[in-house]
Amino acid sequence: MAVLTLAAALGAPAAAQAGTYYAHACSTPAGQTLGPGGWTVERSGPALAADRCGDGAGLEAALDPREVNRPGDFAAWRFDAPAGTSITSTNMEYLGRVGVRSGEDNPRITFGSNAQQFFSIESEGGYDGGVGYAVAGGRFLRMRALCGGTADCRPQDPKARFAIRRVTVELEDTAPPRLLGPATGSLTEPGPRSGVQRIAFSAREDGGGLYRVHVEADGRLIDRVPVDANGGACADLGGWPSSDRDFPAAVPCVREASPAVDVDTARFGPDGEHDVRVRVEDAAGNLTDVWSGRVTTANGEGPNGTGATPDARLTAGVGRSLTRGSVTVRYGRRPQLAGRLTGADGRPIANARLDLLTRVAPTAPYERAGEVRTASDGAYRLTLPAGPSRTVRVGYRARSTDPDYARTADVGVRTIAGLTMRPSTRRTRNRRKVTFRGRLLGAPAGSRKVVEIQVVSRGRWRPVDSDRIDDAGRFAVSYRFLRTFRTETYRFRAIVRKEAGFPYETGRSGIRRVTVRR
Repeated sequence: MAVLTLAAALGAPAAAQAGTYYAHACSTPAGQTLGPGGWTVERSGPALAADRCGDGAGLEAALDPREVNRPGDFAAWRFDAPAGTSITSTNMEYLGRVGVRSGEDNPRITFGSNAQQFFSIESEGGYDGGVGYAVAGGRFLRMRALCGGTADCRPQDPKARFAIRRVTVELEDTAPPRLLGPATGSLTEPGPRSGVQRIAFSAREDGGGLYRVHVEADGRLIDRVPVDANGGACADLGGWPSSDRDFPAAVPCVREASPAVDVDTARFGPDGEHDVRVRVEDAAGNLTDVWSGRVTTANGEGPNGTGATPDARLTAGVGRSLTRGSVTVRYGRRPQLAGRLTGADGRPIANARLDLLTRVAPTAPYERAGEVRTASDGAYRLTLPAGPSRTVRVGYRARSTDPDYARTADVGVRTIAGLTMRPSTRRTRNRRKVTFRGRLLGAPAGSRKVVEIQVVSRGRWRPVDSDRIDDAGRFAVSYRFLRTFRTETYRFRAIVRKEAGFPYETGRSGIRRVTVRR
């Protein structure tokens, strides 16, 4: 196996500056498994391509080794820069193999952009490469297994094939978010403010989408709240190459939203006047002012609850017993959360305000989700809303103006993906086709998740075919029965698998039966 390192700009792209973000596919540099991240298949002539990121094989493409390929036939994986962005660099790891050249045919592997070709591998052999390139004005990237030369590429295994094991694309987006109207809400109104106040606005961003809302007081960053987690796609993956703008999708965040953000005025500091500014950030780090003004706070600086103490003990539990640290629920179910707040001596802290925060991705910041008060015995209980898999944090401040929590307690909610599927008919004949249609419920926008159709064969569930969901979460797979020679009833189901960046556990549809006559 030869080792090939070809680079116009060797090594990793530079750390992201304001105006850029990173889209990762198949795997992060740290080894976290991802989906295809915006890469799509292109082909011409007899060619093969498959997304095998989930099992670690990568984005695979090959000229069909069993068929004759005409000059110009190819199998490719292609990445298109989303509208409003351009590609500035890329970094990838791949495997490849090129077969024997015979006569005027020349199977090869190529990689390039709309403006330039980075490499063309034309010599027989295996290749194991890590490459990085600066890209000038990039609109798309494409890696191809190509039948080059002037003659047909005859059958052989392999002719040309490759697998992209990991790829990172740096995208430039210089346009900041646009407000669609003035901000509203209690935070923007005149008069003294106390406790949690709300600010609401509408905005649009035509590149990577709307990422976070920044709340500042007297020049200090008080809070940074996600606009919309977008099912986990709009959350930093953590690590390399940026500090907080690495995503599992080309358009990770929603492009238009109307968030309502709860702001805890006690975090501004002592009661009095504070200069407050709220800004919205896009995926690339561009910021737009939403609202700014002077806010007078009147929170009082008393203790948070009867018997309040910074040396508190806080518990949280879920599940049937309300004592477990995590629970698995079906899609659409609302789990119960309960716990107790006491001092170190076991005495209850009554009438204390506890903050509820959630996050979908492990590296994402927590987003405020509400509050609950303790009863006279220090206990609290509430029903959580339905939603994706997430971590729920309960936080207690000993005094209402404390900037940090004295105690927190976390629980995990794992949600099984909701999946529907029905056949176009329940009775058919051999050599006829049945289409299986369904929907992945609550699918993150732009996720393009793969749904697999399975059938029971010889006592085991086996794959039939698969399809990627559309923007509405719908999928459709057609199957033609060819080997049914007596009346048989088959059992089918759809399955969607858990993977990084997808905020649900593996889910399955109900079983559907199809009876086939010969």
